[in-house]
Amino acid sequence: INDIDWQGRTALSWAAARGDAHSVQLLLSHGADPNLSSCKGSSPLQFSARARTPDCMELLLAAGADIEQQNAWSQTAMTYVTTLSDEPRLLEPLLRAGADVNHGDVKGWTALMKAVDRDNPRLVKRLLVHGARFGEVDGWG
Repeated sequence: INDIDWQGRTALSWAAARGDAHSVQLLLSHGADPNLSSCKGSSPLQFSARARTPDCMELLLAAGADIEQQNAWSQTAMTYVTTLSDEPRLLEPLLRAGADVNHGDVKGWTALMKAVDRDNPRLVKRLLVHGARFGEVDGWG
């Protein structure tokens, strides 16, 4: 159930990337590891965040997915949500699970910086309410 393909992806990663909650649940119930990452370090949780599927994120988190697992670019699921979505509801599973809102990726960009860069005041507000630090600087200073 945890076999990997040529990209280092498991069936669980593919199901999460499709936002297929039924398959995610089925695979987890048969022992799929929620923390196996692809060749580039992306986890099923990160794939589900990219797919903008909070139901899959909830299932993976309940199964023990590492909320702070980083890919090759130091990105977490929180990074994907704030980079790819304008919907604050997608933050909720991650915030409830205790995601670090101040984590910086390989360039030092935090979730708050990404939300500001995308001109998304709703995400900015949610992040600030959950402890995002306004004075952080990226890798460029």
